[in-house]
Amino acid sequence: ITQRFMPDKAIDLMDEACAATRVQLDSRPEAIDVLERRKLQLQVECAALATEKDKASKTRLKEARKQLSGIEEELKPLLLKYGAERGRVDELRELQEKLDKLQGKVKLAERAGDVQK
Repeated sequence: ITQRFMPDKAIDLMDEACAATRVQLDSRPEAIDVLERRKLQLQVECAALATEKDKASKTRLKEARKQLSGIEEELKPLLLKYGAERGRVDELRELQEKLDKLQGKVKLAERAGDVQK
């Protein structure tokens, strides 16, 4: 990278890193996505098998329901952990916004010469 383009490249790199972090914070973890997709597949399969009358379908329905309950048990702690982490991230964002607003008020008060605020 030549010296002339160095600042632009650095800004682009920082912008991409921040964007990747933002996307990661706003999206659900992959483990939760995979389990929820599998849960949905099993729910659809259970609904379809519930209408069937043959013995093989009833056996498969029992297996699918067992798998479904296992996935739900596996999902519970992951969702609780994700919810707690998500809550902390949201709280930090709110606090940052509040801090930014207060800093803006301080700057306005300093410009106006009103230092008692």
